[in-house]
Amino acid sequence: MGTTLAHLIQDNEEGLQELQERIGYRFRDLRLLQLSLIHSSFAFERLDDGRHNETQEFLGDAVLDLTVGYILFDRFPEMREGKLTRIRSALVNEQGLAERAREIDLGSHLLLGKGEDASNGRDKSSILSCAYEALVGALFLDGGYDGALSFVRRFFEPHIDQHQERLVSADAKSALQELLQD
Repeated sequence: MGTTLAHLIQDNEEGLQELQERIGYRFRDLRLLQLSLIHSSFAFERLDDGRHNETQEFLGDAVLDLTVGYILFDRFPEMREGKLTRIRSALVNEQGLAERAREIDLGSHLLLGKGEDASNGRDKSSILSCAYEALVGALFLDGGYDGALSFVRRFFEPHIDQHQERLVSADAKSALQELLQD
C-alpha cells in the first residue's frame, strides 16, 4: 500500500520546517512544498496517486527565466539583449541551479525511489536542478510572482556580478582574438 501527500507532510514536518527557514519563506500550503520534493521514482514506488514534482518543475523553469530576466533587465538597463541572455543562461542552467540547490541543502529533503537513492541521486546535478525548479514553481504557486521574485533575488543576486565579470572578460578575450586574426 502506498502513502498520501498528507502523510508525507506529517512524516516530514521537521524537515519541511527546516527547509522553509533555510530559504526564508513560510508556505501557506505545505502540500506545494512537499510535492516539489517528490521525485518521479519515489512517486511511482510509494505514492497512491503517483504525483511528483515535474509539473511544478515545468512552471518553475518559466518563473526562473522571467524573474532572473527581470532582475538582469532592472540591474543592467543599458546592457544589450545578447549579453543579458548569456548572463541569464549562465545562471539558469543545470549546473547553476544544482549549485543553488546545494546552497540550501535541497538534496537532503528530496524523496527518491530506492534506485535513485542508492545511486547517489541526492547529489546528481540533473535531479537537484529539476527539484530547484520545482521549488521555485511551488513558491510561485504559494506566494505569487512577488514571493518567487524575492526568493530568486536572495539566491541569485550574489552570483550575478561574478557571471557578468566572466562574460565581460570572455567578450574582451573574444574581441582580442578577433582583432589578432585580422
